[in-house]
Amino acid sequence: MSDKEKKAWARRNDAAHGKERIQGDHEALMKDVKLLINILHRIIISITSASSQYIDCYTPGYPIRQLRESVEARELGFILRDKLKNLLSTPKRGNQ
Repeated sequence: MSDKEKKAWARRNDAAHGKERIQGDHEALMKDVKLLINILHRIIISITSASSQYIDCYTPGYPIRQLRESVEARELGFILRDKLKNLLSTPKRGNQ
């Protein structure tokens, strides 16, 4: 599991046990719920050997991911891709 998924898992019982949430923290709560849905789906699919993939409810567009692939793995891939793209598109100085 990724760090985001581990944090969502650790906070899963906060509401059930009466822990107050910070005012305006509703977006973070919804993201945690979506991460927990992903975790539940991955567990069920793994136990039943139903598939090697799952539908990611956290990421916009609901991409299909491999069971071993965390949410952050793809986010990190997009960040690295964008940085590489920017690096390659920047004109080089001194090589004229």
